[in-house]
Amino acid sequence: MTFKETRLFKRELTPWYDADAVCIIFTITASGIFLFAAAGIKVAVTCPRYLDYLWVPCTLAALSLFLAGKVVVRLAGRNRNQSDFDPCS
Repeated sequence: MTFKETRLFKRELTPWYDADAVCIIFTITASGIFLFAAAGIKVAVTCPRYLDYLWVPCTLAALSLFLAGKVVVRLAGRNRNQSDFDPCS
């Protein structure tokens, strides 16, 4: 008979790039990039010479908003799962 190790009492290690602090710092940085891209969109719209390059700040804004949204959803899901965890049951 072989001994099977159970993970009941072992804490799962998370990588450094998936830690809560890193995710919060990433979300703040992505928000700053989104504001920078919004300023770029405003400049590109007000100056007709830069209208051909409007796609650059729009792409930057969309990507930063998408990635920040994914990280926020991941953090919310992780915190929701931890609050449902009952170690006594």
